[in-house]
Amino acid sequence: MAYHTILLVQFNQEITTKTYMDFERVGEAFECLCDLYQQYKRKSDSSSGGVIQYDLTEVFNYIDHLVDLAILVQNPSSNTYTPHGRDWIKAKMFDYMRKQASN
Repeated sequence: MAYHTILLVQFNQEITTKTYMDFERVGEAFECLCDLYQQYKRKSDSSSGGVIQYDLTEVFNYIDHLVDLAILVQNPSSNTYTPHGRDWIKAKMFDYMRKQASN
């Protein structure tokens, strides 16, 4: 089932790095979060030759070091959004990456 999802993120202390992205499905937000981590890793390790390898621990460290991070998931029955913090995001990221690895 598709639930509109909003990813809220602030990358560093500069207020101008605060942004949001919205998606039609929760899984798309986790795909975006992985993409953001990959972009970060490419910038910090230019010697990788285009191949990016990482594990869940690295993604969790990235999540922990973001200044601010939250996901809002639409609840269609009440037409409201349920906020979720880092612990929920990490639990769902684990599920997302496990599913991706098995495909």
